[in-house]
Amino acid sequence: MEHKPNEMRSGALTGFLIALLLAALPAAVWLDLTNLAEGALRRQANDLNSVVSSVRSYYASNVVGRILAHPGDTKVVHNYETIPGAIPIPATLSLELGKVISEQQQNITYRFVSDFPFKNRAPHPLDEFEKNALQGLRTDPDQKIVDTIPSGRN
Repeated sequence: MEHKPNEMRSGALTGFLIALLLAALPAAVWLDLTNLAEGALRRQANDLNSVVSSVRSYYASNVVGRILAHPGDTKVVHNYETIPGAIPIPATLSLELGKVISEQQQNITYRFVSDFPFKNRAPHPLDEFEKNALQGLRTDPDQKIVDTIPSGRN
């Protein structure tokens, strides 16, 4: 069998190109991962900015605005909306902030839950995650309970 010089050069060139592409593959993967990480960080920063802005807006209108509109005695009560100058108790604040955040961020859900009914509030049916989270917090109150749901499963 006789090899022609052109065939040998073509095979060597093909081998060289394959080796070059394989050598460049880690760099391409690294660049892609860097781009993905940067995009995720930007989304998280935007989400956090939106949450902080929502909290500030809520506080300005439902706490500071109410106190300034009715100088004098201020009460801290769960039904603050019906009492001029009153402001929300922490549980009410948490519940309402959860609603504000959920309205602004479709990818963030925050709920303030308890398996003891809140006075003057309809009970919230707990899902399996919430039941397990409450049990876990009773075991270790310092832990952070977080759940992630893949996109489209909401």
